[in-house]
Amino acid sequence: MLLYHINYVQHTTQIPEKHDKSHKEQKKNKAFNYIINKDVTFQVNVSWQPPSHDVMSISGNEIVLIADDSAVIRVLLSQVTRKAGYTPVTAENGRQALSILQSRHVDLILLDINMPEMNGMEVLSYLKTNEINTPVVMISGSGDIEQAVQSLKMGAYEYLIKPVDPNRLNITLKNALSESRLRREVKMLSTAVTNSPLSIMITDLDGSIEYVNPAFTDITGYTAGEVLGKHPSLLKSGSHDRLFYTTLWAKISSGSNWQGEICNKKKNGELY
Repeated sequence: MLLYHINYVQHTTQIPEKHDKSHKEQKKNKAFNYIINKDVTFQVNVSWQPPSHDVMSISGNEIVLIADDSAVIRVLLSQVTRKAGYTPVTAENGRQALSILQSRHVDLILLDINMPEMNGMEVLSYLKTNEINTPVVMISGSGDIEQAVQSLKMGAYEYLIKPVDPNRLNITLKNALSESRLRREVKMLSTAVTNSPLSIMITDLDGSIEYVNPAFTDITGYTAGEVLGKHPSLLKSGSHDRLFYTTLWAKISSGSNWQGEICNKKKNGELY
């Protein structure tokens, strides 16, 4: 489960009294700073905790590639995946499976280990080497523990033994695809935070800074190395009293949203 307590703080540029302008015009000088208070638990593979039912909903558009040299197995697995709401695509061997992966999007791979031309372990090795992160569920006719452990070490999500139980397969598909969606969401969030034109700071629950994005360094003048491990109080301008900050951090620490205007100080002493 991924938990982010996202709180935002609105900054306003301090304007000397002799140059005071209308409230409407003053709003134009506001810059936004997001403080993301982070508490993350994200476990994968064997120890991963399945998310709640609403997160595991099936989109109906997810494509499952079934690679097995047995036509009977391909038909049976196609029936199970189609009944579960997915779209099955089949391959007779590992080489054909890779060809399909190169030509179209696939959300998950059901991969038989013993296949001609290119076996499942070779396909898994290729995926790992080329950093292809499509979740893979290995299928084998033998309960070889060493082989199962090796495939999991190489990045397989799970190892199932034939004949595959339909109920277990359904649960595995839901969990693997749900985890894959969460990973994509985390990646998108990370990209958005990094490339945001807004100043973003991530702290732990004690208020120690763990991350700042490039916009933060551009706006404040501090490098990431100068602020990591420090407390956001290094930005204090002296414009607010203790009660102001106590209220702000009490809100953030409780997971609630705090919204307001705050005047901070850049590294060069300029207020913003």
